[in-house]
Amino acid sequence: MPTLKCPSCDLPLLLSGNSWQCDNGHRFDRAKRGYTNLLLAQHRRSRAPGDDKAMVQARTAFLELGRYQPLADALLDNLDDEDQPWLDIGCGEGWYTCQFARRLGSANGVGVDISKFAVDAAAKRDKALTWLVASGARLPLFDSSQQRVFVLFTRLFTDDIARVLKPGGELIVVGTGEQHLLPLREALYEEVRQSGFDAGKFLDADSRRSTIRISIWNGCRMTSRNCRISWP
Repeated sequence: MPTLKCPSCDLPLLLSGNSWQCDNGHRFDRAKRGYTNLLLAQHRRSRAPGDDKAMVQARTAFLELGRYQPLADALLDNLDDEDQPWLDIGCGEGWYTCQFARRLGSANGVGVDISKFAVDAAAKRDKALTWLVASGARLPLFDSSQQRVFVLFTRLFTDDIARVLKPGGELIVVGTGEQHLLPLREALYEEVRQSGFDAGKFLDADSRRSTIRISIWNGCRMTSRNCRISWP
């Protein structure tokens, strides 16, 4: 089980019974489903941030059709069997996360999403995984604690990704490509901007502090390379 960081004071959280607690007395109860909400009220931009229940149900129904299984299989084929901590940022309902867990181990994994409805749905899939309601910009994990980080179809919070990745770790990013839903966006908006998605541009090629492996899937094309990453 991963060591979590208290979002209030940054001390380690220890699981006692059905609650995570730190030495400063901050306590976070696990929900009946088995997930823990570590998103503090002052870090929310709305009362219920992220996807709502209907959105989660709709996406779950679509994913269960298997349309994205080829992508999941391709990612799994490129994973080594390692007994190392790993993290899925923006895990949603856990469809990809649970497939990664079968290869990498549930006990080593953490799924994080800002939507409590998504994490509630995810927690039903695998009780051994650590599921957290939290922001990818304020991950409740310690520095250099994760061997592998997945960022699939969600925002890249580069500072915290760099912070939690171990030296020599791997960042796996999946993007949609610039043409994603372009006809629909053109019909809805007067001005449509190209996404220009490029995970590599967030990495500091001149940093000499550590090297990670970054694998980028952008529009179903994969590139992998070793990169120097700047640690905050």
